[in-house]
Amino acid sequence: MTPDDVYKWMCNSVYGAEDPSNDMVPRVRSNTLGYWKKGISYFMDTTAKWHEATKTGNATQSKKVNNLIKAVVRAETRGTGQETVADRAFTVSELKQILHLMPEHRYRAMMCFQYHLIGRGDDTAHVRKDVLKVSTEFRGYLTAKIRWSKNVADESACPEQILIPSMDTRTCVYFSLALWLEHWIQYGEGTLSQWMFVDGVATRQSSFEEQDKEARIGNSKYRAAIKRIVECNTFKSTNTVPGILGSHSIRKLATSEIRRRGVPKDDIDYRARWKSATRMQDRYTDIQLNWPDVNAASNLCLGGACTYKVKQDAGITDDWVANNCAVGITSVFGVDVGAILGKVLLWASHDELQQESVSADIRHRCVTRFIALQREGLGNDYNPVEKVEVIASEAGGTVNLDEYEVEPTEDRDVLLSRTRESAQWRAAVYARLGTTSKEVSESHTLQLEKFTELQRAFRRMERMVKEIATSPARSINGGVGVNRNRTDRGTPIRVGAAAQGQDIRPATLCRNPKTLSLLWEEYLNGIGGRLPAQQFTREQRGVLSVRANYCNRKGFWDCMQRMVDKGLTEASALARISRVYEGPITQKLRAIRKDERNGGHALCEPNRRRRRRENTNRRIAF
Repeated sequence: MTPDDVYKWMCNSVYGAEDPSNDMVPRVRSNTLGYWKKGISYFMDTTAKWHEATKTGNATQSKKVNNLIKAVVRAETRGTGQETVADRAFTVSELKQILHLMPEHRYRAMMCFQYHLIGRGDDTAHVRKDVLKVSTEFRGYLTAKIRWSKNVADESACPEQILIPSMDTRTCVYFSLALWLEHWIQYGEGTLSQWMFVDGVATRQSSFEEQDKEARIGNSKYRAAIKRIVECNTFKSTNTVPGILGSHSIRKLATSEIRRRGVPKDDIDYRARWKSATRMQDRYTDIQLNWPDVNAASNLCLGGACTYKVKQDAGITDDWVANNCAVGITSVFGVDVGAILGKVLLWASHDELQQESVSADIRHRCVTRFIALQREGLGNDYNPVEKVEVIASEAGGTVNLDEYEVEPTEDRDVLLSRTRESAQWRAAVYARLGTTSKEVSESHTLQLEKFTELQRAFRRMERMVKEIATSPARSINGGVGVNRNRTDRGTPIRVGAAAQGQDIRPATLCRNPKTLSLLWEEYLNGIGGRLPAQQFTREQRGVLSVRANYCNRKGFWDCMQRMVDKGLTEASALARISRVYEGPITQKLRAIRKDERNGGHALCEPNRRRRRRENTNRRIAF
């Protein structure tokens, strides 16, 4: 197969002709072409591109095929291509309409669960019962885990994700789960199925095909139920943009809604379990990140996040709620989960607006059993459970879900607005305190480093002073134009000669000298407490660690000594050598050593007769 074969086949499928003209309109979307390209590449080497010279490689990776796909994308961008058939996002009002019109508790619970976890319809259908647990980080909240998903490739992509109730009861995931699970477990097949929303008899020991078949059948029924509501006359679309509505529209709504509320993209990716590319931090970061998950979950709660809380004067406990209000849920999920969802059922059974949502037998059980324990002084319209608004905040890596109770005499909207601003202000103050603390810590660390460096400099200076105090004296006699290394009799005196007695200073040379003056000081007086190089004995000069450096520097020392003996000062001699020899100090020493073998450089010693012919390549004009 060659690129021409793939190109002609795609053109015939897209335009209806193997050689289309520029005015022809594509009849296929670019995503379909990409799917075809991927399917053909499955039977080829996907890593090898097409080589036109050798006619080998993957034919779909050719430039001709890629340009065809780009042309279709360009047509779609300009509005001249095939219309999309992808689901558009629901609006919030459309989602509430469907939840109101949906008669089955099962599909309302699936829609709320899918919305709060930003999942796919297939993901929701594959959720098992054992993933619904009580949060270990936040008391009174539930967590869930989506394991069987297209986006989940390994365990690092399926963390425990928190579920937070909503003030809007219609979209509250706790309310829909409590109504569905209690009714399904008591009067349906809820005790037999391993799934949370789908009927079935397969177990975890069953084959993959058997388990997947049950979940896919449930997903098909779920999608058909949504389509049935969308196409009915009662449903009114509130979006002016045309498009198809389906189960995937719920996921798009959830993503768009929390993005509008300012949730960062990384937090959305964490909540939706999306990994576009493998980053090194994903390998080392803990799978459980509280704030990204809580931040996204709280912003997904329409009307604000809340929690269901038993009133102090109600006189009931969590165990009583689990064993009397959520009997079916407790038998399958345990007392902790039963207590949390049982509070929802008890609240809904006493709430005038939500009583009709609870089945008659469940409502009768919750009400009558509470009346049997009811103390005197509580009215008939008394609700033992209240919804308390919750505001999520984070400070220094600590995540808080703060509850704000509203008194009956207070204006709820004003008080909640005030408390919300207070929580946001507190989070901002904590963040500022954390920043200030970090800056103070950095300043303290910098001061310690500077103090340590200063102490090190003082100790180094102290050692130098001690070395100067204990070093032998030298005669200082002479000035400009006077040889201070000679006596009146003309006998040269080696500056820095050792005093009488044995000198215990090490006979070593410094490593990597930076200047010629430092080398001359090393020869005369020694540096770093070492013995001056001019006092080295034959044995000391022959040591393996000294011999090479001494030979390289001896030419410079001899040249300097001759110029000083002729009456030049040290500064003048060093300046003359620097003008004659250029480059780094190593290059200078090498050149001086070479000239010393020929009698020395004429420009350094103008009064000296050269014994050999001078190397003109080394002559440098002033």
